[in-house]
Amino acid sequence: MIAEQASAANRQIENLKHEPVGLLKITCPVNVGLQTIVPALNEFRTIYPKIELDVMLTDEVVNIIKEGIDLAIRGAPLADSGLQAAKLSTLSTCLCGSPAYFEKFGFPQHPTELNKHQWVLYKLTAGSLELTKGSRSFSIEMKGTISTNNAAARTAFVEGGHGLGRIPVYDAKSRIKAGKLLSILDDYDMRDIHVYGVFPPGNAESKKLRLLIDFLKAYFLKNQ
Repeated sequence: MIAEQASAANRQIENLKHEPVGLLKITCPVNVGLQTIVPALNEFRTIYPKIELDVMLTDEVVNIIKEGIDLAIRGAPLADSGLQAAKLSTLSTCLCGSPAYFEKFGFPQHPTELNKHQWVLYKLTAGSLELTKGSRSFSIEMKGTISTNNAAARTAFVEGGHGLGRIPVYDAKSRIKAGKLLSILDDYDMRDIHVYGVFPPGNAESKKLRLLIDFLKAYFLKNQ
């Protein structure tokens, strides 16, 4: 019995030597962070309790080299060849408005009607929208009197009846179920949002960073 306990203790000590430790500094946009990244990090930290996390939620583009960031969650890979990117997930979006908005301005039945509507604009994405159905494609210029650099604020303004918005499905789903938002033109396709983890090339061999990237890929896949 004593020999078995000693052997088990030795194995535990050996495992601890291989357990990843140290600090990971992460930055990501506020809304996607609160909705998806923070829940994922909760699970990650449970599995790897010796990895410290410093999580910066901001909708501003952070200079990850200057700030010493290990991993930045971004909606696109950067053109800067000094950084590396790993695709983590693909997020679907939908077009939404509030019941009050549609009662006042009508419910669009075709993409060509969208140019007549008000939009809540999200500054960090393009001001145009492309919808496709089969071989047909429709380009819409989104115009509106409310714009914001925060995705959660965008959703709140849409829910408040101030215009239409293109909203990630993860953010819209519960509001649609509660009747606070209605989705439109669901039979048309839009480009998905590709989520990337961006990191300095010097971090590519970091064991704890590779563990986090692989974990996030698996987490997104599991929760699609």
